[in-house]
Amino acid sequence: MKDDLKTNAISSVNIEGQVGSYMLRQTIYGVNLSNELTYGRDYVIDPIMYFMHPISQKFFNISLRDKMYFSKWINDISNYLPEKYSPMGGFYYIAESIAAFYYFGPALVTFIYALICVYFENRRNKLGIKYILYLALATIFIKTTFQNFFTLSLVISILTYICYIFIKKICKINFFNKGYKKIL
Repeated sequence: MKDDLKTNAISSVNIEGQVGSYMLRQTIYGVNLSNELTYGRDYVIDPIMYFMHPISQKFFNISLRDKMYFSKWINDISNYLPEKYSPMGGFYYIAESIAAFYYFGPALVTFIYALICVYFENRRNKLGIKYILYLALATIFIKTTFQNFFTLSLVISILTYICYIFIKKICKINFFNKGYKKIL
């Protein structure tokens, strides 16, 4: 194998596509054979359960991750798969959307994701710190499950706003004045 930039770049994209599409293939196979869907509950209830899991585990000794709809769905389709369901690669959001809304799911979730991206891009000069948060979180959506994305977004947003308040109030620096808006 050649050791140049072009070959390395192409091979990494090729490997990511193969590994990431395996979970997608398993999802399609499982949904077609089992007719089990999450009906969007994994987008509404699972993020809350995922976020509350450490608290429930510590204080009540209850594991909420076993009760999440996506986990139940994985257990339901595992009887139809020839091997264990393996969430890996970069097609999480497509696999989850198929599990939630069948073949209409990828179109729906991608459309909503595109609307959010267009909203932030069109208002990037007005949003300031929210636009920077969008840039940090937009790529995470594609690479992780929605529950994990929700939790990461919440934690990163809280920490960013704490840092922003600290810099603005205590250090008396305003990053979004006239000079800095031209950069964004």
